[in-house]
Amino acid sequence: MPLDMTKRSTKLFERSSDTRFLDTIIEHFNLKKSDKVELVKGSISVVLKEQYENESKLLKQFWLKFKSEQSFSTSKDSERFLQIFRCLLKSCFSKSVCKVPLENIYRTFQCFKLLLRDSCFQNEFVASNGLLQLNEYLKIYSEKHIQFRSDGSSTRILKEIISICQKFASEQSSKMISYGMHQSLVLLLTSTDIAILHLSLYTLLGLTKREDAREAVCAMNSVEILVQITAEYDDSSRHLAVNLLRQLCTEKYAREQVKIFNGIPILL
Repeated sequence: MPLDMTKRSTKLFERSSDTRFLDTIIEHFNLKKSDKVELVKGSISVVLKEQYENESKLLKQFWLKFKSEQSFSTSKDSERFLQIFRCLLKSCFSKSVCKVPLENIYRTFQCFKLLLRDSCFQNEFVASNGLLQLNEYLKIYSEKHIQFRSDGSSTRILKEIISICQKFASEQSSKMISYGMHQSLVLLLTSTDIAILHLSLYTLLGLTKREDAREAVCAMNSVEILVQITAEYDDSSRHLAVNLLRQLCTEKYAREQVKIFNGIPILL
């Protein structure tokens, strides 16, 4: 067989394989699960446990297979990707999500972040009130992280959530402020986890490009925390904190707060 024919055959097989895999995921989510979780000595039923384990494996495979993709809406499998995205929305934001294993929640947000590289999927997310639902997760996992020093699984979930927030920080800042998402992000400025801190700073930098967002963030104790970061943290954290302070200082209240907390030399 000629070389070019072999290459074409290989590509056709790969595309067919991807399509079959996507159909498997869709089929999994379309299987009707019981709304009630059976408990066996305080544990989820064996059948349900197997379903969740299978789902976690599928989502991990999905992420590994498509982690280099940038545009899903222009793919020949665009409808399948959209179906999966909607299935993830429905699954993640259902009332029974509190019963879902943390690993599955993590994999779901990981795949969300991947699909949200595509602007069409971002629009779908916003239109489906995804930001409002995301705020509930942000609030829960932020408080857990700060108050109870949450375990590794919860911290991984929180990182994915903040990364998703960062995607919308500039264009959807008004909505995010109205939902109170800035409150959780300012709270996370006190995190001792450098990755969480940096993600929160980057998201706040995007969020505070608008005046109303700057006012909302300044109304909290953000300036004091940022000045403290510049004094106690590493160079990367200091650099991000200074940039955010400078952005906030376009507001009079922030400038006054910087004076109170002796932060003027930092900005010079």
